[in-house]
Amino acid sequence: MNIAFNEKIKFFFVSLFGIVIDFAAVNFFFLLFKVNFMYSCVLAFFVASLVNFFFHYYWTFVSRSLSSRKLVYYFNFLLSIVVGLITRMSVIYVLILLFTGESTRSLVFEGIYVLGVITSFLVNFLISDKFVFKPNIVSTSAIKSR
Repeated sequence: MNIAFNEKIKFFFVSLFGIVIDFAAVNFFFLLFKVNFMYSCVLAFFVASLVNFFFHYYWTFVSRSLSSRKLVYYFNFLLSIVVGLITRMSVIYVLILLFTGESTRSLVFEGIYVLGVITSFLVNFLISDKFVFKPNIVSTSAIKSR
């Protein structure tokens, strides 16, 4: 199996795990603490993205010659997820405007949330693959130091 395909599969599984974390956090903030749904989505997004970063750095993209400067990668990752977050929240906001009312059930919010997550997943994969975790051409020994 080639490395690029392997990374895509790993990215998918890490993202699925991140979605579980994200979904649990949304429900934690929204249902348990009654935090506004939009704020709950933002908070959950950052919780899941921190978990995803570590899995991507140490597992998904481990075959790339990444430098040991984790803070640089994390900062770049944070910048990339902000783009994903803006995309997600835009989709969620528009869908809430279109499909909710006073009698809206929580199932509608969950469907809207899932569509927002799918959109941000695609955006985050493209940015992470092409910009955040691009191989460091300087050294291949960086893999061993991680």
